[in-house]
Amino acid sequence: MRVISRTVLLAATGLLVLGATSMAQAGEASAALPCGQYWDADFNTNGVNIRSGPGVGFGVNGVGYIGHKIDICTSTRGDDVDCGNGRRHQTWDEIIDRRTGVRGFVSECFVNYQR
Repeated sequence: MRVISRTVLLAATGLLVLGATSMAQAGEASAALPCGQYWDADFNTNGVNIRSGPGVGFGVNGVGYIGHKIDICTSTRGDDVDCGNGRRHQTWDEIIDRRTGVRGFVSECFVNYQR
């Protein structure tokens, strides 16, 4: 009986380790962890660059499109962006694109807030 119990315990432990590894790999694929603030927001134009930092000199992590809902994690000051129609913004939102899982920064010029 003890041999069977140890075998079952070891087998169960192995499954838990394999399960944790698979979950970690799945998390890496989405590259996005939940953030604190959630808004019912989306992009207001297609082809919005989701950048690695709050400015146009940062690399592009992905691209957002109208209809992609986003979670807003934080807002910070960054590069001044010409929004068109005489508007400018220096505020950048750290976001997660819910459709693609991409996390990064976008200028507030390109976000619809529908809280």
